[in-house]
Amino acid sequence: MRSVIKSTITEEDFQFIKDHGDRRIAPQTLEAYKKNENIAFKSYKDEILTGLTAGIVLNNKAIFNITITHKDYRNTGIGTDLLRHKMLYFNQNKFEYETIVAADNGPSLAICLKNRMILEKIEDRTRASGQFKSFLLRQES
Repeated sequence: MRSVIKSTITEEDFQFIKDHGDRRIAPQTLEAYKKNENIAFKSYKDEILTGLTAGIVLNNKAIFNITITHKDYRNTGIGTDLLRHKMLYFNQNKFEYETIVAADNGPSLAICLKNRMILEKIEDRTRASGQFKSFLLRQES
């Protein structure tokens, strides 16, 4: 049985993010989670963390949004379900929600589209891992 709980990102979660997240998650994103209050939803199966989604809310806007599914539990609906929980929470609290997804990150893009997010713009980004195209997606109003 899978359970989803509302929580925050903890020190233990940073290893999960590094092990299972996109390699392009910027170091400043992880630093922001250490310095700011955040909201997270976590999925567990038999006490194993199978996925998490989180965001930091500043000035009624959710920023530094991440959604990560354990590599052994992908394609099971966990990421879609977690993002749905987070977006519902942000919507109920009237927080604006947007996220950045690398253009070649098909699974993350699919999760956003399944949750009815809309493409705002395409941007060029640079990280230590190189340059890439990204999509800025917003919650449908």
